[in-house]
Amino acid sequence: MSRITFNVAARCDKAGRSQNQDNFWICPNLEKIDELTSIGNDTDIELSSKGALMVVADGMGGMKSGEKASEFVVEGIKKQFSHIPENILNDDEAI
Repeated sequence: MSRITFNVAARCDKAGRSQNQDNFWICPNLEKIDELTSIGNDTDIELSSKGALMVVADGMGGMKSGEKASEFVVEGIKKQFSHIPENILNDDEAI
């Protein structure tokens, strides 16, 4: 099977605010969801045979604790996907 490689980049803009409220996370391999992958400018990731998970969580438009809200979203998705049963990971149609 040939591999698929993505060239990805992520950049968060503060949009004139004092702090960034956005968060993102990329997991190039669903079998290793607990591994944190830092993505900067112009990074190649190889898609595993099990697929990838890419999350973008926008802040709350400058509202108080928007950075925490987007952080909770990313952490919640990571937690939810970290419990994918092995039988699903081994079934291409289920994925």
